[in-house]
Amino acid sequence: MNISISIDIAAPKEMVFESYIRDSYVMEWSEFVVEYKFKEEEDRECIKRGVTYTRAEEYLGRFVDIQSEIMEYEPNRRVTVKGACEDWEVWTNFQLEQHEPGVMRVTLTHTREVVALWDRISSLVTRWVLRKQLKQELTRLKAFVERRYQNSLKPPEVPEPVEQAESGED
Repeated sequence: MNISISIDIAAPKEMVFESYIRDSYVMEWSEFVVEYKFKEEEDRECIKRGVTYTRAEEYLGRFVDIQSEIMEYEPNRRVTVKGACEDWEVWTNFQLEQHEPGVMRVTLTHTREVVALWDRISSLVTRWVLRKQLKQELTRLKAFVERRYQNSLKPPEVPEPVEQAESGED
């Protein structure tokens, strides 16, 4: 089963990419991701090919730990993650390309091998649900990144000077 969804995001590629790979940002915009557990703490700050981690997600009140490994990594362009849980394996590819000036096109491709007979029977429903979830997640990512970008353009707020009351002493 192969599902691919694209969305355009009006923000610099570095900000879009960082918002997708940085665990602290993902937990802000994702509806499902609850926690990241890295085998090596320095991997949290230095994402690269070969990094492994566990991603905890919640679906309908059920928590799932997904054992993940970064299989491809091109900064500000692409990351491919292999995730495994119980009896399935999924590959997720995040691709970023310039669509027009100031707008990046994000394409998220979700690939899962359908092996068991039940998977084949249920794949139509599964495909529909996954497509809907991926579209919602990309929409949430877009809103998060564009808000982050707009906030970065605002000048920093400078506090108003506080006038000191004159003391009545003479």
